[in-house]
Amino acid sequence: AHKADMGPPWVRNKFYPDAPIKSRNRQAMRERTGRSQVPFLIDPNTGKEMFESADIQKYLLATYSA
Repeated sequence: AHKADMGPPWVRNKFYPDAPIKSRNRQAMRERTGRSQVPFLIDPNTGKEMFESADIQKYLLATYSA
């Protein structure tokens, strides 16, 4: 992996603002959300899309726990 692909988005944006996004998946993520941040949840059952691990966990528990 290239250094510009590592770290949280704010680090990449600060130190490598013009670094091209070469990964097919990162390009698709950027086109879909305007960011290349992960984790990102796409729930095909509800259409819900969201960032942030804690929010994703809460959503999954609320939506799918028995």
